[in-house]
Amino acid sequence: MISYKTIPTYKDGIWSTTEFKTQEEFKEFVESLFKEPGKYKFDKAALEFNKQAKIFNKQGFYCDKPFRSKDFNVYWEDQKNKCREGVIYHGKKDVWYLTRDYYMWLNFLPIFDKEEKAYGFAKVRDAQYHMAIYEQIAELSFKHVAILKKRQIASSYFHMGKLINMYWFEEGSILKIGAALKDYINDKGSWKFLDEYKAKYLTQGQNKRKQIERSYKAGEETKKQFALGENEIEDIFDIISEEFPEL
Repeated sequence: MISYKTIPTYKDGIWSTTEFKTQEEFKEFVESLFKEPGKYKFDKAALEFNKQAKIFNKQGFYCDKPFRSKDFNVYWEDQKNKCREGVIYHGKKDVWYLTRDYYMWLNFLPIFDKEEKAYGFAKVRDAQYHMAIYEQIAELSFKHVAILKKRQIASSYFHMGKLINMYWFEEGSILKIGAALKDYINDKGSWKFLDEYKAKYLTQGQNKRKQIERSYKAGEETKKQFALGENEIEDIFDIISEEFPEL
């Protein structure tokens, strides 16, 4: 029987995998990890959550192996897998699952830190971890989700990172952003974070074409070009309606 999901797993300094035979089994596992913010009890294992970001901060790049060598390819295939499957971490007493988008966001998508007034990788915070797990449970339950959040927790950055994760790794993905006012998601709003990721960090293109749909109140249909690397231009479509879109 083919497993539903095989997830990279870290325990006591050793990497292995954890298999889930069905979606329901995986859903039950994720639900068992869901707690209230402040009760996730991160320990020293949480230092591994953003290890790749720390490596980049220290040496200015991720992998020190020769370009396209076997070790170089193994490293990036491993990181690609973690950005598609997420990662399970075992601590001294507790277990945590970093969703695919949260792992990628922590390690590969720097944001503008308003506290430090500079671009840098997001810090590990249980409020964001909680949000990622909550949304994963909703997805596995085939449900929509609403989130009541406070300001300045990088929620917009994180959700643009979710789009990037799917856009980057999943063939044929079509993604939608909806808002009551266009300024929430146009170049004044969350869309500018996509532009930041594009311009600063997404430097290698892929041989495939995708679309991101963006819906807001306005009056015409437009088309933008979204560059992922020097050799490829991706299309992004703004689907615009007079009324609040039905999402």
